[in-house]
Amino acid sequence: GKGAVLVAAVGNTEDDNVTLPGAYPHVLSVASLDPLGRLSTFSTRGWWVDLAAPGEQILGPTAGGGLELRSGTSFATPLVASICALVRTHMPEAGPDAVIERVRMGALSIEDLQLPWNRGLLGRGRVDAFAALTKVTPALRITSVHIQDEDADGAIEPGEVLGVSLDVTNHLDPSGPVEVDVRSDSPHVTVLGGTRILSSLDTGASASVGGLALRIAEDAPLHEAAVLRVDFRSTDGAYEDRDGFDLLLSPSYVTHESNPLLATVALGRVGHSAQVSAMVGDGGGFRYRRTADLLADACLMVGISESQVSDAARPGAAAGDFRAVNG
Repeated sequence: GKGAVLVAAVGNTEDDNVTLPGAYPHVLSVASLDPLGRLSTFSTRGWWVDLAAPGEQILGPTAGGGLELRSGTSFATPLVASICALVRTHMPEAGPDAVIERVRMGALSIEDLQLPWNRGLLGRGRVDAFAALTKVTPALRITSVHIQDEDADGAIEPGEVLGVSLDVTNHLDPSGPVEVDVRSDSPHVTVLGGTRILSSLDTGASASVGGLALRIAEDAPLHEAAVLRVDFRSTDGAYEDRDGFDLLLSPSYVTHESNPLLATVALGRVGHSAQVSAMVGDGGGFRYRRTADLLADACLMVGISESQVSDAARPGAAAGDFRAVNG
C-alpha cells in the first residue's frame, strides 16, 4: 500500500546480472552472506546491490509444517525487512525512502572479508540494526538522469559527445559540500571532466549536477548497456557513498511516435526489441494513445529481389518461413 517500504532479494543467479524488482528505484535490494561474512556463492551481486544479510542455513517453517534450515537471498531479506520495520517504529514520521536509506547507510562495510572478485559488489555491507537507528549521515541518491545527444535524435551513437546532468536528493541528515565523481565501467564510454562539487543539502533537498560530458567510442558495439558509477564524498571526508546509472549504446531499435500511434521497430520486428539490461528499457512497443502494448510479436518480411526475401521473423529461431519446394 501507499507508504510501504519495499525490500527485495537480489536472487540466486551466482552472477552480476541485474535483477528485478531489486534494481528498481525506491527498493532496498538484499544479497546473501555466508556464516563467515563473505558473499554467498549462490548470491547475485553487482554495483546496484544495496546491502547484504546472513542467508545461509536459516531456520524457517516449511509448507507442510515443521522447521528446516534453508539458504538463499530470500532468507536474508526478511531480516532486513524486520530492521526496516524497527526503524519505522522508532521513526514513524520517516517516509519509505528515508527508512530505506537509514538501513542502507547503517550497513557495516565488510569489504576486507570478501574475495577479490566480489569486492564492491554487495552494496554498503552487512545490515546493522543499531546503526540504522543511531547513525547520523546524509544519503545522496540520483533521482533522474538527463542526456542530451549531439543530433537530438534520442539515440546514443558511436562518436557522439553527450551532455549529462544528474538530479540528486539528500534523503537523510543535512550534508556539507560533496564531491560528485562520475566514472565509466565501459571501455566504450569516456567521462570528460567528471568531478563536480555540490553545495550543502538539507534533509529532503535536491540539486542538479550539470556540466558533465561523455564521449562514445567510434567502435561502440550495437545495443550494449554501459554502466556509469557515481561516487559521493564530502569534502571533510566524513561521508562516502555511491550510485550509478546505465546507458544503452547504439540501440538496435528506434521508436516512432506520430499523433496517437507509437511503434518501436527493431531489426525488422515491430513493437519489440531485445532487452539487454533490467535497468535499460527496450523501446515503447506498439501502442495507441499510450495504452497498453497492443502487439506481442510482429515482423516485416520484405522481398528484395526475385529470389530473395528479408525475413526478420523470430531471429535466432529455425528459419522455415521460406524454403524451396519442388514443382
